[in-house]
Amino acid sequence: MSRARGIATLASAALAALIGAASAQATPARQGWRPIAAGDGNQAWLIIPVDAPTLGGTGASTRTVGRLHHTSLAGAIGAVGVLRAHPVLEPPLVVTAHDGRLTLIYAPRAQDGVRSHPVRSMRAVSRRGPGGLETTFFDPPDRFAVEPPLETSGRLVAAADTALGLAALIQTGDGWSLSVLTREGWTAQPLPPAPGAEFVDALDAGPGLALLARTDAGAELWTLETLDGPWTGRAIDPAILSADRIALPIGIVTPSPTAGGLSLILHRDGRSLPLAHVDGVGPGAAPARLGDHVVVFWSAGENAEQISLAVVSGVTGETLFRGPARFGPPLTPSDLRLVGFLLSAVMLGVLLFLLKPETPDQARPAPGFAIADLARRTLAGAIDAALAAGVSALVFRVPVIDAIDPSHLVLLDGADSWPVLATSAIYVLHGTLGEWLAGRTAGKAMTGCRVASTRGPRVRLWQALTRNLVKVLVPPLVALVLVDPNRRHTGDLIGGTIVVMRSDQASDQHDAGPEDDQPDDG
Repeated sequence: MSRARGIATLASAALAALIGAASAQATPARQGWRPIAAGDGNQAWLIIPVDAPTLGGTGASTRTVGRLHHTSLAGAIGAVGVLRAHPVLEPPLVVTAHDGRLTLIYAPRAQDGVRSHPVRSMRAVSRRGPGGLETTFFDPPDRFAVEPPLETSGRLVAAADTALGLAALIQTGDGWSLSVLTREGWTAQPLPPAPGAEFVDALDAGPGLALLARTDAGAELWTLETLDGPWTGRAIDPAILSADRIALPIGIVTPSPTAGGLSLILHRDGRSLPLAHVDGVGPGAAPARLGDHVVVFWSAGENAEQISLAVVSGVTGETLFRGPARFGPPLTPSDLRLVGFLLSAVMLGVLLFLLKPETPDQARPAPGFAIADLARRTLAGAIDAALAAGVSALVFRVPVIDAIDPSHLVLLDGADSWPVLATSAIYVLHGTLGEWLAGRTAGKAMTGCRVASTRGPRVRLWQALTRNLVKVLVPPLVALVLVDPNRRHTGDLIGGTIVVMRSDQASDQHDAGPEDDQPDDG
């Protein structure tokens, strides 16, 4: 027993080292990265920099990417979902949102003297079903959509997604220009009649778009409700131009950092009024619109992923919520498919169990052998799974955790599914060949277990293949070992196999015999 315990300890240490090596993280400099948020009438988005593990070269390393978070007025207030299938691989220049669509504009790539800004987008639609259950659909579900690039010879000053389309304000050597992305592509739009104005920002203005301009007289807000239509201008408080801006239906909110937190100032009807003060917010706070409210995200501790948020009413200034983000990924169509798959698997398992032949006598271990205990079988399965995942992770250069994520296998999330499919194939191949040829896998050999047939002297190929396929294709059915008197799961019942180990009495009687003798079925 001490030898078996030592082998188990060694195997556990090897498994932990394998997973730890793939998950090891450094802390590289996050140049160009900062938390950034955007929102619209129903959704709000947050991008925070995190250190993501990568495998390449001679060892594990990390790179900084943006992790996308999402919250919606349709869900519980304070609930934040994490979209791990939509990593932001480089810092965007602009993040803007409108009508459930998030748009990212990146730094330009020089092409034949033209600055080409890559543009990516995705859309979120929240619906409530029976019982008030919220379902959020993301399109595309596993990546960002590629939009027509913004090509310009000037500098991108600002951009905003609006009801008229994605508007980009550009400064060139000759002055200013405005381009709007419509179904026909990027089209030039006339600027407001403001000679000598310096345009500062583009905003979502409800039915249209707005431009902020600095003039000799102060500041102006110009709005456009239809493409190629007339501009309407009015004077505004110049203080709006000296801070970040959040456009609400009621007015414009400017967040101003203070020694104790973040002050929110509401500008409307030519007046500037204190709206609210969010205490305890650091300099890395990221405010955004959320319907008629302002949501402020910030990191609550040293870990950038410990997110807190405050939701402030844009009408009354009341703090509607303040506290740590309640993480719970929104229920997506992929989640519903996963639930459907698991329910189907359970129903299939029940059907197979009811139709299995009753052969209790044949399932008894041969003399000198005992039914393998759950601890040995669990450790053996973990070792075999770790070996398969390790090989797959090395081949595809991904973290081990990504090679065993069952959601990728069930949902076939693009390229992310291949490492999981490879892990499953390696696991089935290893188990089938090992149990057919030698009655055991590497994990079973290390833990002193083996597979025996209840239908003949040795395990046949189809029996080994059946028990391993059932474990991979219908994982919940493995739980049958907890209630079966002979510790057999559905794969064992269908294939006619049983997992055994040598008993202490048999070990004393066969010390001189070969260890790999196949047990008789008597």
